[in-house]
Parts: sequence; structure tokens; C-alpha cells
Amino acid sequence: MSDWQNPKRAASGLSLIGLAGCAPRMMWSFVGGMGCMLFIALGLLGLGLATGLGINGILSSIAQAIGGNAPTTMTSVFVPVVDPFTRLSNLTTMRYNYANIVEMKTDMPALLQTLYGNRQVMVAVGHVQAGIDMRQITQDDLRYDAQTRTLTLRLPAPALQACYIDEQKTYIAEQSSGVFAPKQPRVDRESRLYALRQFRDKALEDGILADAQAEAALIVREFAQFLLDSSGTGGTVIIENAPINPNAPLPESCR
Repeated sequence: MSDWQNPKRAASGLSLIGLAGCAPRMMWSFVGGMGCMLFIALGLLGLGLATGLGINGILSSIAQAIGGNAPTTMTSVFVPVVDPFTRLSNLTTMRYNYANIVEMKTDMPALLQTLYGNRQVMVAVGHVQAGIDMRQITQDDLRYDAQTRTLTLRLPAPALQACYIDEQKTYIAEQSSGVFAPKQPRVDRESRLYALRQFRDKALEDGILADAQAEAALIVREFAQFLLDSSGTGGTVIIENAPINPNAPLPESCR
């Protein structure tokens, strides 16, 4: 019986032929794989030498990057500005704290509001500060009477110094939009500006300028009295206040 007539021997022969045919391919695949591994190893070695980390350091960095635990480096570059510093001479003596609920919605009938309207409810927390500007004090505002040992100091009128929203305490309590309502990205900013103006007007109405003036007079009087007593001169300190100007210019943050 020939090999072709013997199924077992024929299959064995075909297997040997197949292995013999695949052997060169397997050899070249093995050599190619070794070449790739050698190329990667040389690349890692060169990278390790260039960075000073070594192969272990490079492999560790790759493992950390894949695992999401790679350390990060933060850098910053200072850029030149027009005014590198600003002299601050304001004596802040009073701060009013406010909170209100601001609702903004599209002005349209209820049915259209459901389809095209936007509504947002914001809980806004903010602060308004006031005080005096010490730069306005001149030599003419200081008078000392040696006979009575009296120091008279005239303080400038108080003014608002800053109005700002407390972003850590301000939040959106409710927000809804109609099915076909367009997006309004400026709603948050407009709500904050509206709340800020409400805080400003409420502070002026509540008398923040008068409170700031009274507190400034108390602080300056105590400080001037301390200087007189420390110098051994002694005497009395009298504080005069400039009249409050309700139309005084507002700082940028309060407009």
C-alpha cells in the first residue's frame, strides 16, 4: 500500500511538509520579533541615558502613565503687565453681607414659556465694603494747638470700595428650559450683575457710608491718641468728618 493509500502515513507526510514549509516563515518571524525587541530595548536604553532615568526609570514611568498614577509637573511663566503694582491706601472699615434669590425668566405668556422660555433661580451671596481713602488727607487737615495740646484731624468722606459676589456660597437653585428654547450662556453673568447692583443699592440705603465713617473716626482717633501718649506729649484728639457725598463715584466693581 502506498503512502497515499495509507491515510495515517499520508497525513503524517503532509504535516511534515507543512512544518518544513512554515519553518522559514517562523524563523523569519522569530528573527523579526527579536529585531523589534532589540530596537525597542536600544530605544529605551538611549532614552534612559538621555533623561538620566535609566531603563528601570523609563519602564516605571511608562507603567505609571498607563495606570494613571504618573506624577505631573506644573510650570508657570510671569508675563509683563502695564502696572506691576498698585499702592493701596484705602482704610476699609465696614462690610455689609447680603444674600438674595434672583429669578430670571423669559418674558412671554405661560404657554410660550413652556415651549420657548428659559428660567433660572440663583441664590446669590455678596459683600459690599466701604471706608476712606487716606491719600486724600493733606497737611491742611492736621492742626495741633500746643497751648491746649489738642490735635485736630479732618478725615475725607467715606465711599464704597468694593462690591463682589461670594462664589463659594452662590449657586443655581433651579434651572429649566422650554423644548425649543435657545441657549442663553449669559444668564449666569447677568444674574450675578443684577444681584451685585441690588447689594450695592441696599448697602447705601442701609447707611453703610455713615457706619464706615463712624468706624474710621474711631480707629484713627485711637491710633492718634496712642501716638500722642507714646511720645509723652499727651493731649486730646478731635476727629472732624467731611460730609458724605451720596453722588460719589463708584468703584468699577460696584457699577
